[in-house]
Amino acid sequence: MVTAAETPNTVADDFEKAMTSKGQRDLSCVIDQVNKLRNDPDFIKSFNKSLKDGVNDIPELAGFELTGVDKEGDLRFSNKFGVRCEYKADGTKVEQWGAEKHDREFTVNENGTATHVVKKGETVWDIAKDICRERNGGEKPTNAQVAAEVKRIEEANKDQIKDIDKIDVGNKLIIPKNSVDEINAAREKQASEEKQAAKKVILEDKDKEGKTLFERIDVCPSDGKITKREISDYLEAHEKELSEEQKKCLRRVGGSMKEVKRSHDDGDENKGGATTDDIACWSDSETEKVKGGKAA
Repeated sequence: MVTAAETPNTVADDFEKAMTSKGQRDLSCVIDQVNKLRNDPDFIKSFNKSLKDGVNDIPELAGFELTGVDKEGDLRFSNKFGVRCEYKADGTKVEQWGAEKHDREFTVNENGTATHVVKKGETVWDIAKDICRERNGGEKPTNAQVAAEVKRIEEANKDQIKDIDKIDVGNKLIIPKNSVDEINAAREKQASEEKQAAKKVILEDKDKEGKTLFERIDVCPSDGKITKREISDYLEAHEKELSEEQKKCLRRVGGSMKEVKRSHDDGDENKGGATTDDIACWSDSETEKVKGGKAA
């Protein structure tokens, strides 16, 4: 039986308080609570809703949702770009790169490098392949790409590992900063491309009558604004006639409404709405970073 102290909302609140505390992040109690409630079909949905309620929100988990608990009891999160991470009982965050079936963990360090603890059966080639796969957005890398990554790892670990082809279980492999930077840059580029696609669909795609998708969705044309709820209702009512690109882009705008609404601060993403200028500004921001050389 679920007690009042173990509802999805209170568990999410406990998680946020632990994550935003100034001292060491102790998640052991939260993990115990999640394990007790994990079989409740509505638990994860309610937990994620509480994570986005605007109270004690965790910046490093913006866009992420709890997806479950692994066999070790760690909390698993992922976002719409396929980035996966886990939080352990001591608050340590690890990311999972490469093929999902491998569950290969990388701890990203404050200095921009990452660390991977070698497990039984792993080779540097396999580890490098998953790093490259993460950089490629999930696509299988070429042998040349993997070989270049192996060289990087060898150079970063030359002081502690004499023969990179003979790593031992428990070795802490350093993944160099430039590899981590390239992964982050690839993610930024993907986000930018999705924003640009959303901008094009919302502002440029027109029907036979010359109306843009924005104009068709807006139920109050006089205010020139589109709300998250209008997007959601339109998607539900017109799902069969919309293209996959249109649906994907509408979900992208709807899911990022707080970010899109740069000039509106009414505290409710379902009210106020965003103008076409808001959407254009939002979709251009990351593109300018890419053009300026901050992302590859």
